[in-house]
Amino acid sequence: MLHTPRPSHLTAIIFIALLSIIIYANSLKNGFVYDDDDTVVNSTLIKSLHNLPKLIQKDYFSSAGEMSYRPVVTFTYFIDYVLYGPKPWGYHLTNTLLHAANGVLLYVFLTLLLRQSGVGSRELELPHPSSPVPFFASLFFAAHPVLTEAVNAISFREDLLVFLFYMAALNIYLYLRCSALSSRRIAGIYSLSCILYLLALLSKEMAVTLPLTIICYEWIYGDKKQLKNSPDSVTPSLVERRLGGVIGYIAVTVFYLFLRFYYFYNPAGEKSQRWELTERLLTLPYLILNYIKLTIFPVSLSADYVIKPVLSPVSLSFILPFIALTSILLVSFVLRRKREFIFGTFFFIITLLPVYNLIPIANPFAERYLYLPAAGFVIILLLFDKEGSGEILKYIFSILILSIFALTVVKRNAVWRDRYSLWSDTVRKMPESSRGHNGLGLVYYEQGRFNDAIDEYQTAIRVRPGYAKANNNLGLAYLSLEKFDEAFKFFNIALRLAPANHLIPNNIGNLYYKQGNLDMAIRQYRIAISLNPSYSSAHNNLGKAYADQGRFDEAIREYQAALKLSPDDAVAHNNLGAAFFGQGKTDEAIEEYLASLRLNHEYPEAHNNLGAAYAGQGRLTEAVQEFRTALRLKPDYIDAQNNLGTAYLEQRELSRKKSSHR
Repeated sequence: MLHTPRPSHLTAIIFIALLSIIIYANSLKNGFVYDDDDTVVNSTLIKSLHNLPKLIQKDYFSSAGEMSYRPVVTFTYFIDYVLYGPKPWGYHLTNTLLHAANGVLLYVFLTLLLRQSGVGSRELELPHPSSPVPFFASLFFAAHPVLTEAVNAISFREDLLVFLFYMAALNIYLYLRCSALSSRRIAGIYSLSCILYLLALLSKEMAVTLPLTIICYEWIYGDKKQLKNSPDSVTPSLVERRLGGVIGYIAVTVFYLFLRFYYFYNPAGEKSQRWELTERLLTLPYLILNYIKLTIFPVSLSADYVIKPVLSPVSLSFILPFIALTSILLVSFVLRRKREFIFGTFFFIITLLPVYNLIPIANPFAERYLYLPAAGFVIILLLFDKEGSGEILKYIFSILILSIFALTVVKRNAVWRDRYSLWSDTVRKMPESSRGHNGLGLVYYEQGRFNDAIDEYQTAIRVRPGYAKANNNLGLAYLSLEKFDEAFKFFNIALRLAPANHLIPNNIGNLYYKQGNLDMAIRQYRIAISLNPSYSSAHNNLGKAYADQGRFDEAIREYQAALKLSPDDAVAHNNLGAAFFGQGKTDEAIEEYLASLRLNHEYPEAHNNLGAAYAGQGRLTEAVQEFRTALRLKPDYIDAQNNLGTAYLEQRELSRKKSSHR
């Protein structure tokens, strides 16, 4: 019989990590996409370590950009911002390294599953690698294309982190389940597993399935004979008493549920599809079957999927998936002696429980939800552990599939390069995706293609009439075209749909500001701040309205509030400088203008304002230089043109006076 070589654990771990890093290397060129603006780019929370205490305070939601309590995820953004600032490549590097670590953890988990029954070593070590199958199975996970969404979107790091801590906790449990360590040592390591489980829960709610996974493991793998065969000197520990080991995890779950649904409950985060319970139940088989299909055949991947509820139990959309799932369960029963198959199947089904839409959720179907359940698919691959005459063909086929997966991942990474690439790909594959059309509209809006943006927003609203975000964005597009009546109409629709959204009154305030109605603008900005005191843009806008009314003290207070929330805001520094200048505090104004330019060297308004401040101090040469820079950056800048002309006249007059004096 031909024997394939068994890689050592170290070799396997290095190769899994390297493959993960190599195939995601091109993702380091990608920018911020999807919800990254909310959680990273525009987050005022992560930009100062002084905000760390807010992770355990009730105002976490107002500044973190998260809808659920996920402080572990937000903490990693703090670390990234310290290391990389606003540069997206660093955040993508963190995601890639987390994915590599998860591949390694999965390898450890699969190896432990294949270990022989009986009491293990007293040392914390893996059993000898008796099979290459865990190695190849882990490579399948690392290179699986359906996981690209979770790795590429910074805002979906939660799925990477929940896998990391979930599998770490589970690995410790599996090791302790068959270890012969002392009770004291087992208690310490078991406590570590419970802590890791809590970190998983504080990363994402999907971790709540861990106790069920352990119960399923005990039901399938638990060996009653094991304790009988144990040395008499070893007293069975809590973990060794089969289901007794789940008690600690249940206690952690109860504590977390208290945090999640009482202390850190966020009503604004409970957004969901408006499906009736019967519709959700009828759609469930269709959802599960599509998750299975996407895992086995990861083709035509999309950043958004259009899922419509199944309305009748006699429709093919219910009957066919129901028959398919029933067949899978029957096969699992027939193959119940094949423990890997039944455990992998149940692992997949159990870990998907939180996203079955039984409790309504905003997105009933998404690729990122498969990041943790994909481990169940990989567990099933352990069935190929047995050697046979076709062993070489088996590994050739595995390498072929791995190669196809890896190339698909590299290609899919390129789709996540920027928002235009992502959303244009989405609407091409899912023409009825409201999120895709809204995202593409935002891209056009930022490019100044307002009419194209309006077309996309209108399409988004057509396929999803109650879409508050698209109505708000449509209002912004009309506002940019100075079509105030249309803008006001859609802002009000958005406000009716999402009365707690602080962005909408801020935008209405901008509309009034453009119309010159400063009193109404101030009123709307105050409403926005009352809804979210951490919204720095509203503070900045309110300060600008106060400054236009000559209320410089109040303007300065608002600009300083904005800068406390967002210290790197070049616009707020410039505006604060203008307010100081309005009070005749030229030195303070210059200091703020320089701070603004340190953050943005190519900010024409700050150069112009700095020139005006220099001119006010009689530093005409420096003033002329700043005015010229402003005009180089913005050739049609009328204020800079006038200021430069005035500075030239003053220089000429000063030169004439000096000549006359001589």
